[in-house]
Amino acid sequence: MFVRSFIYIHATSLIYLCSPVKIFLHVFPNVAPWHVALTTIMLMLYVFVSEMKQLLYFTVKIFFHSILSIFFREVSIVGKQNIPQYGPVIFTGNHANQFIDSVVMLSTCQRTISYLMANKSYNRRIVGDIAWAMGAVPVKRAQDTAKAGEGTIILEPLGGDENGNDLEIKKFRVVGSGTNFQSQLKKKDKIRLTGQSLGLKVTSVVSDVSLEIEAPTSFEAPSGSQTFDALKYVDHNVVYDKVLSKLSSGG
Repeated sequence: MFVRSFIYIHATSLIYLCSPVKIFLHVFPNVAPWHVALTTIMLMLYVFVSEMKQLLYFTVKIFFHSILSIFFREVSIVGKQNIPQYGPVIFTGNHANQFIDSVVMLSTCQRTISYLMANKSYNRRIVGDIAWAMGAVPVKRAQDTAKAGEGTIILEPLGGDENGNDLEIKKFRVVGSGTNFQSQLKKKDKIRLTGQSLGLKVTSVVSDVSLEIEAPTSFEAPSGSQTFDALKYVDHNVVYDKVLSKLSSGG
């Protein structure tokens, strides 16, 4: 009988030693179990909210890692040992597609990555919310402000500078028909010919039917009248500040 009682007392002591909640309730008998449960739930919610970005980041990482394992038998990373474990790093993808290179980088890199993301996508629901939680940096792009220009234009090449020297960039006079350049364009804005992706920088708005632009030497001006899009000037200093701030903190 004594042995049985000793075993029971010993087992009870072990339960109390293994259960801090029971010890707490024993020391404070006025505290009900539901008080402890409610406090625990509130603490869990606090941890979830305070660490939401990290939890979401690794949840998305695990999800895309699973997706990659479905579509690709093996993903080999060459030179992974060259990635520093600490300090600022810049990864530049060749962006042959819109998503795969980013997903592969996210799934295979041990560093926490903060993507540069088009502001247009960043402002969308769900996609933008996830991007914010993952620490993405929104980038305003001139092409996202594109609006169809009024009328048609013809590009006339200008010669060298006033001394007759060749310029490192090509300059053109844009002659419009039915255009309204002064209300639609300003200096530093860009125009983009329909069907092309290159934006041509406006250097001077002369009148509603005349302006001057500059283009890289590789640009070949098409002949005849062209339709165009007007792209507003975007100051990228805000983006540079955000990127430099991320890098300065070792991101």
